[in-house]
Amino acid sequence: MDPPGPVVLSFHGGPEGEELPSFRSDYQALLMEGIAVFAPNVRGSTGFGKRFVNLDNGELRVNAVKDIQSSADYLVANKIGDPKRLGVMGGSYGGYMTMAGLTQYPDLFKAGADLFGIVNFETFFANTEPWMAAISTIEYGDPKTQAAMLRQLSPINTPMYRSSRPNRWSTISNSVASQCNMFSFRMKDTAGARSTIASGRRSKSPCGS
Repeated sequence: MDPPGPVVLSFHGGPEGEELPSFRSDYQALLMEGIAVFAPNVRGSTGFGKRFVNLDNGELRVNAVKDIQSSADYLVANKIGDPKRLGVMGGSYGGYMTMAGLTQYPDLFKAGADLFGIVNFETFFANTEPWMAAISTIEYGDPKTQAAMLRQLSPINTPMYRSSRPNRWSTISNSVASQCNMFSFRMKDTAGARSTIASGRRSKSPCGS
């Protein structure tokens, strides 16, 4: 398919992770359907020095979320992505970025797939393992002293999330993480030609088995 075409922005986990070239069957499934994948290393990613990896800690988290729009703007400005056919996906911290992108920029994406991402920092800290909570205070903020900031950064507390407008975009949660035997991603072709689908019919397991 000639550009500009449909593109899915894929955000890695972490946040101290790094997108590196590797085989991913979910990417292959999307590519087989003519959907490109753009996987940036936004602020907070490793592999670019200590300063870069700390650029999204605490109150700076909002700047990493801004990188979502910057990534989409790059694709559109360079005539790679069709602005009417952009999707977003990710797992763990990438899932948080997915939900942040969908709620902060509701008109930017036509579809989203949140794979076990954080949507509420209050419940995250209340229910996660103590060792994980201790580590996460460095990156996300201390829930005891920065509760207001964490509420503000939680996608579940944004007006877009609370308004529950499911027809604007669809979110597929946890199916890959919990079962690891299917992948379904739908992107509406706003030109009316068709809906492109990458599904388990072509790639049974996104885990590579």
